[in-house]
Amino acid sequence: MKQLAVLGFLAVSIFSAQPTTHVFWHKALENSYDLEAVGVPAASIVHEGPMASAMFAVGLGYAGAGIVIGSAATDDQAWCAVMWAGSLNHDSLSLQVDSAFLRGEYSDGWINDGFCNAGPIYLKKAVVDVSFGIMMYGGPENIPEDAAWADLDPMNSLGFNMPIIEGTDTYDTISGVAGRSAWDQASVLDSQFARIDITEQVNYILANSGQFAIVLLTEMGQGSLGKINLYANEACTLTYTSENGSVNGSDNPWTQDGNTSHILTYGNQISVEKRAPAQAHDAGLSAAPNPFNAVTKIALQLSSGQAGSKNAKIEIFNMYGSLVQTLSAAGNQLQTGIIWDAGENPSGIYLVRVTMGNTVLSRQITLLR
Repeated sequence: MKQLAVLGFLAVSIFSAQPTTHVFWHKALENSYDLEAVGVPAASIVHEGPMASAMFAVGLGYAGAGIVIGSAATDDQAWCAVMWAGSLNHDSLSLQVDSAFLRGEYSDGWINDGFCNAGPIYLKKAVVDVSFGIMMYGGPENIPEDAAWADLDPMNSLGFNMPIIEGTDTYDTISGVAGRSAWDQASVLDSQFARIDITEQVNYILANSGQFAIVLLTEMGQGSLGKINLYANEACTLTYTSENGSVNGSDNPWTQDGNTSHILTYGNQISVEKRAPAQAHDAGLSAAPNPFNAVTKIALQLSSGQAGSKNAKIEIFNMYGSLVQTLSAAGNQLQTGIIWDAGENPSGIYLVRVTMGNTVLSRQITLLR
């Protein structure tokens, strides 16, 4: 096995049956991180493409960059997070992995109560389609390093009941860890890393063409007592402040720039054929013809009995993110196909987004006049 750690969007390797590991970590080599010191196996293939992580506190309404999940005993909100990795979505990366984990160093901060609390965290893990946000920025390389959730998907709220790609959800109970119990105590979590299993979600992304992100979702009022905060600042700026008895950040963390959250995969490199989203989990969205002149037929492919009489909402956006038309149809009607007449809309790229229950599918179409 020849393995190369390469700067840029993709890593390069020659396939064999030997087990290997991949790590998706923004600027890890560029910033000269000692990856082995934090448990990344030697000779791992490193992918440094664009990445973005973001969080949202349901109940509180706070949105920002970084990763916080769970709900402390005194919280009236549930923290949810998302991670998108451009290299993981790249069509040239055709792999399957035996196991995959999201990892990141705990940030043992203090704001009112600790950002890290011991206790169970009931977690829903799933894949969501973020192609609309990627398209809005003109491509993966343009996503801001300090992206918030609205940069990836401005049309849906990040939360436990958000639309996900059907069949990608798994459920787990992970353990929150106890951080400092008061602002004037020393950090107890420096250089310790969280590890969350995301194997099924990573293999879905590796096998399908598109732009997908992994969401980590908790629900309010469901008994979660733990909460964890990870250093996940892809802009590589370390925040450490001490004002009015509040500390945000650890005393002596391993990271020097706040950028530790990454995806680590293990297993044989088995070449797989990338599938278009239309073939994923027997569900997909098509438009024919595409490109089209004025009129195209939009259809939803689902396995037998999957659609039934569920109502579907079809939204069509232009390349600037403006909604140009909304259609509706029963699921079985959409399987047959409905016509979109672009009318007086100008030539250009459009995004079709279909929502049916918790299933959301999108497809890019091109109008040529």
